[in-house]
Amino acid sequence: MVIVYESKTGFTKKYAEMLAAKTKLKVFHVKEISKLNKDEDIIFLGWIKVGKIQGLNKVREYNIIAVCGSGTGRTAEPDVETVVATNKIEGIPFFTCGVAAYH
Repeated sequence: MVIVYESKTGFTKKYAEMLAAKTKLKVFHVKEISKLNKDEDIIFLGWIKVGKIQGLNKVREYNIIAVCGSGTGRTAEPDVETVVATNKIEGIPFFTCGVAAYH
């Protein structure tokens, strides 16, 4: 199992690195996906833009076991159900984290 992320501002990268440090899993930027086997279990972290989890389509052919979307807050993006449906990740555990998500 590994962690793969897509980051624009660096926050999602930091979240991925923090998770990797706690779990002792290796972490890869989505551009490094070719280094992994297709059957590798992946925890994917990507930033959300208008309900779309950035970078997720680049890892679709891998075994995604969980997805985390990062953003600026609950009001900036659609609700969780909409994000799950938009990104076609029904049945995959989905989490959110963000700067203002839980103020």
